[in-house]
Amino acid sequence: MAHGTTRIPRTIKGFDPHIRAVVAYLLLFTEGSLIMTNAERLGFTAEELAQLQLFLDEWVALMIKYGSKKTTRTTDIKDQLLQIIKNYVANDKKLHLYARVAISTHANNTDFETFNIKQGTPLAKTTDTHAADPGTDEEVITISKIGNLYHELLVTTAEKKGRGKSKGVKDIMIFKAVTLVTAGAPPLTAYIYVGDTLRGFITVNHDESERGKTAWYIARIKNTRGIVGVASATVGATII
Repeated sequence: MAHGTTRIPRTIKGFDPHIRAVVAYLLLFTEGSLIMTNAERLGFTAEELAQLQLFLDEWVALMIKYGSKKTTRTTDIKDQLLQIIKNYVANDKKLHLYARVAISTHANNTDFETFNIKQGTPLAKTTDTHAADPGTDEEVITISKIGNLYHELLVTTAEKKGRGKSKGVKDIMIFKAVTLVTAGAPPLTAYIYVGDTLRGFITVNHDESERGKTAWYIARIKNTRGIVGVASATVGATII
């Protein structure tokens, strides 16, 4: 069963159909819409999608050489292909794209199949004996500092002393949503991933256009198998 970044094939033979399918699927209009793509429905930014397309363009160009009968599959071409796979995996570890699909309230079984996501979805085998998903340890967000177009957050585990991570926790992912000051906390579908905590702290920067509005935050645990837990309680603060 695939977990975490192992959802991404590491071999040339496995990665080739995977990256082609993922990018093509993200560019398609979502079912029932002529204006929204699957990428937009799943919360991918234009920059994130463009990076995946760049990976694919570089990959396809090398695969033409790799598969040509007129040229030899040189070690150099193979190494370049394997490097693209490494870069693709590193990009996902940084942005948590696959994990975000796994927890998206807009995701469906076709999304999970395309991204090779099984754990915690209807595609998981009923005989799976892995440990339960994370999320039983409640994360608590505190606004520790408010500055010019930034908030500094302190994220801790409710039942744990200090700022260290609990056993089995790899990252604590932070998500942000922005509303008018007169509005309350938005639904979970409005939150966008902004980064992971570093020793419990994270600084979130804001755009000038967000000044005077309210930034809302939630935290989610991602364990060492790449499984993402439930959202923490929501905390909000004005952007100054």
